[in-house]
Amino acid sequence: MKLYLSGPMTGLFNYNRQSFDDAEATLKNLGFEVINPANLPEPVVSSKPTPAESWAAYLVRDILLLQEERPDFVVLLPGAEHSNGSCLESRYAKEIGLATITLGELLSATYRNEKPEGYKYSFPWPRKTAAQTIPTPKGVDINESSETHN
Repeated sequence: MKLYLSGPMTGLFNYNRQSFDDAEATLKNLGFEVINPANLPEPVVSSKPTPAESWAAYLVRDILLLQEERPDFVVLLPGAEHSNGSCLESRYAKEIGLATITLGELLSATYRNEKPEGYKYSFPWPRKTAAQTIPTPKGVDINESSETHN
């Protein structure tokens, strides 16, 4: 199952790379294929882009990636609801029929070995559950609800 990580970056230390990398490592250990935009090549921009031009270039890169890769879920990291870019990615994902889920909800469903709401494919749900051995990323509540994201 392919997942795309979406969360806040702008204005955060090192663009919140640690949160993205922690989520990626946890999800890969559970058997998921993960697209981590924090580790993708930088988009091509003019030699001296304004902050707005740079932000837009990253957003365009990521929106095109969602269209091309068609992940099974867009996984919303903590703070995604306060990120303009993440909110736009989430809205676009829904427009093209992709499901969104918070990281907490996904980890909770995986640890309970349940299919989360929005799972509509016939291939098997990852069965590798290791709640006791795989730590939950810092700041993630596995009982969190994404009702505000849908």
